[in-house]
This record gives sequence, C-alpha cells and structure tokens, in this order.
Amino acid sequence: MNRRNISMLICAAFAAAALLPLAACGDPSNDELARLNDLLQEQQQTIDELQEQLGALGEKIDRLETFEKDMDWQLGAPYGVFAPLDLAYDLGYLTRSDLMSIAWHLNGGSAHNEDLFPEGYEPTPAGTIDEELARAIRETDARLMRLDTPNANYEDVGIDGYYGSYAGACAVLLSEADRGVSSAVHIDNVGGVNFYYTDGRSIVIYFDRDDYRSCLIDDATPLSYRLFSAAEYDMTPPAQPVAEYIADEQAWQDFAEEYALPAKLSEQYRGKALVACLFSVPTADGRLVYHNARAMYGAWQFSLTYSCGGTPAERAVLVLFETDEDTAPVSVRLNLTV
Repeated sequence: MNRRNISMLICAAFAAAALLPLAACGDPSNDELARLNDLLQEQQQTIDELQEQLGALGEKIDRLETFEKDMDWQLGAPYGVFAPLDLAYDLGYLTRSDLMSIAWHLNGGSAHNEDLFPEGYEPTPAGTIDEELARAIRETDARLMRLDTPNANYEDVGIDGYYGSYAGACAVLLSEADRGVSSAVHIDNVGGVNFYYTDGRSIVIYFDRDDYRSCLIDDATPLSYRLFSAAEYDMTPPAQPVAEYIADEQAWQDFAEEYALPAKLSEQYRGKALVACLFSVPTADGRLVYHNARAMYGAWQFSLTYSCGGTPAERAVLVLFETDEDTAPVSVRLNLTV
C-alpha cells in the first residue's frame, strides 16, 4: 500500500469517528454542530500533522532506497585504475597517434603542436561518454577520495573533459568537490606531444578492472636514470631495435663488438652502469623528443620517441642512459616510436 492510500484511510477514519454522535442523536442542535465543527477542525489539524509526518517518512524511505542502491552499486562496482597519461604511453597502452588525437581535443586543434600535425589532420573522434562508464570512473575516483575523506561519494567527482576511448583506455579530466586545484597553467610533453592545461590538473587514463592492463599499472614505478648521449651513426643498424643493460666495461666491449660500433665510440665507456638503446631510422638529422623509464616486476621499460630528420639516409641511432640503480634488471624492454 502506498503513502497516498494510507493518507486516504486516515482521513476516512477520522471522518467516521466525527459523524458517530450525529447518527446516535438524530437532528443536532446548534451547540452540537459547533462542537462537532470544533472536533472536525481538531481532527483535520491532526490529519495535517500526520500527513506531514508521513511525507517526511516517505522522504526518509526514498533516501534509504537511494542509499541502498548506491551501496549495492559500490559493493559490486567495477572499480578500475587510473594511470597518468605518460605512464599509459610508456607502457605502450597508448600510441603516439592516440596522443595526437587527445591533444587535439584538449587543445582545441593544433595549438602548441603546430609543427606536429600535418595539413588536413583528422583526429580520432572523442564521441560522448556513456552513463555507465562515467559512473564507473566517478566511483573509482570517489573510492580514492575516501582514503582521506570517508564520506566522499561519486557525486563529489566531476568529469570536466572526455577526450575519447582508445582500445579501452579512456582519457578524462576530473574535478573533485571541496578540493583545491592549483591555478598554474602548464604544458606536459608526452611522447613529443604537448598538452596545454589551464590549471594544475592533468588528463588521466582510466582502465576497467577487467582489463588485464590494470594489474600492471600499480607496479610500474619511476626509474632513476639520466640521458648520457643520443646520436646518429653511419653504420649498419640492427634488424630490430635493441635495449641492453651494460653493467661494466666488459659488457660494453661485448656490446660494441656484437653491433660493430665505430672504434671511436667503443672507447667512450667511462665505467658507468648504462642502458643502451640501438635502432634504425629512415632519414638523417633527427632528434630524440621524448624519453622516460619505469621499473616493473623487475624489468626496466624505456619509452623513446624519435623525430626523424628530412634527409633520406638510413642511420643507426644509439641512445645511452646512465642509471644509479643498485640491482640489475631482469630484462630491458623498449617502447619505441619513430
């Protein structure tokens, strides 16, 4: 029985109670009518009060039902994982083409990347975010907020920008209620692509918890390293890109011999732990526009983006990084974009 039917029954019961004296006494006098009128007014006031209480109870029931639905959603929520834009690219979850589309949508065109986009460039359409995905993203961020704000919920999270989904990697710009944001304008370079932000926030990439990539993100930590050198050489490049850890001078000499490095180059080792990345490019006079490194499950992953020059001539590019890490990696992986 709903609240409307309950209210009608209450009114009928009071009305019946008020008319019982009339039925028992025949024609009422003026005094009896006045008394009955007073009684009806009192009963109407009581009915109004009961209806007000019933309305308040109905609102409480609605809130409890909403809370129950929210709790059910949270208990079974598909909490995902957020990754910074550079981490998603470094791990190979976004291509440079994906980065270009995201930057185009964020920057409103080729601004801040005028030399990058070719004439007539068409980005991957961002589309619109569907309600279920938006809820999952907001719930995931609210869950993180609850680490220091216990009462935070998904309504405290806003999606201020949606820049498309790329093979399940969703690019969003989030806002959080009652949390200050730096007003500092800044530009992030990821993969040689510039992302312009009007405040201190940056785009994050959301992965669903059922996506195998989500379990790898949590273990990826920044690697301590420095760029030692990057140069092109007129030599036969390897058939496939190479990335190797070089612990000592003997390892360096073995590397130089295996890949036939020029004699002058092979003598430049200075007793440092290095990571050597060797690959080919189709043109000369290019440059390294982006590099980053992560440690993940004992392996080191280097992400390089190389912008080719304009002179047609195959070249070998050798990039050397110094590292202060005490433990040698299980392996070295290379995420290369040329």
